[in-house]
Amino acid sequence: MRRFLGVLALVSVLALLLVNFTRISAPQSRGAAPDADALLAAMRRAAASEARAAAAEARATAAEARAAAASAAAGSTPPMPGLGKPDNTETNRKLEAALQRVANERKEVMLSLANDVMMCTNRKTCWWNGGNVLETFLESLRRLQLRNSLVITLDDATEAFCTKRGDAPSLRLELPVPSAQQNSRGANMISTLKYGLLRQSLLMGFSILVVDLDLVFLKDPFLHLYRDADIEASTDGFSKSWAGGQISSVHEPKMGWGGGGLYVQHFTLNVGCAFLRPTPRAVLLLDHPTSPDLTRLRPTSPDFARPRPTSPDLA
Repeated sequence: MRRFLGVLALVSVLALLLVNFTRISAPQSRGAAPDADALLAAMRRAAASEARAAAAEARATAAEARAAAASAAAGSTPPMPGLGKPDNTETNRKLEAALQRVANERKEVMLSLANDVMMCTNRKTCWWNGGNVLETFLESLRRLQLRNSLVITLDDATEAFCTKRGDAPSLRLELPVPSAQQNSRGANMISTLKYGLLRQSLLMGFSILVVDLDLVFLKDPFLHLYRDADIEASTDGFSKSWAGGQISSVHEPKMGWGGGGLYVQHFTLNVGCAFLRPTPRAVLLLDHPTSPDLTRLRPTSPDFARPRPTSPDLA
């Protein structure tokens, strides 16, 4: 009997608790409906705002595309922010048209400069043991079936050689040799010309892999670029530490207390093989060898404040 009464009392207590829980929970359940409606309305407003922002961005992108198309149709290049457009010269118009013809879908071109010295037509002007360096270079590109290359020829003989091959896109240009290089070797006289061409090409929106003709490519170099920096270049460093630079020390006991010291070992970049992307930093760097007025080298573009890209593939 006591057990029965104890069970009955326990059931009564549970029933009382259930009733109180129902009374307490019911108002909360009834009050939850307005909160859900408000949340749904807020979500709808946010979605509508995002849709309007996306539509505005699409209109801006379309407007930029129309402006770029109009500029292309007019034969001009849209200005790079903070740096302007390429010089409006006959040489640049020819250069831009030639780059457009050979560029790949990323607007990337392998660019090289050549004169008759590279063909060793006169052994007195070539310092190696003879042989047509230009022909060897072009043959390596032919074997790779690399189509986005352009040779800037600086004399009629070199242009005729490229034209006769039929597989070497070329452009004949008359480029004045800087006075500082007038009395140097033929290869040196043309080496300084590429910086001005590079700067103008970048302002046209092209990415340029500039190469010397004494290179032989075994694989397509465009398949091995990172495209995560303004410039990718080869180095003359023959080890990993020397290529990137390192701090070393020296100690000579015979010199007493002054016999120790630190020094930096490094090699400069080799512009005989360098990939430059059309960025403000790359253009301003090329201002150093091309412009005597260093006061215009100060960064004026807001792009300099942007974070550096981290993606290994910048389309």
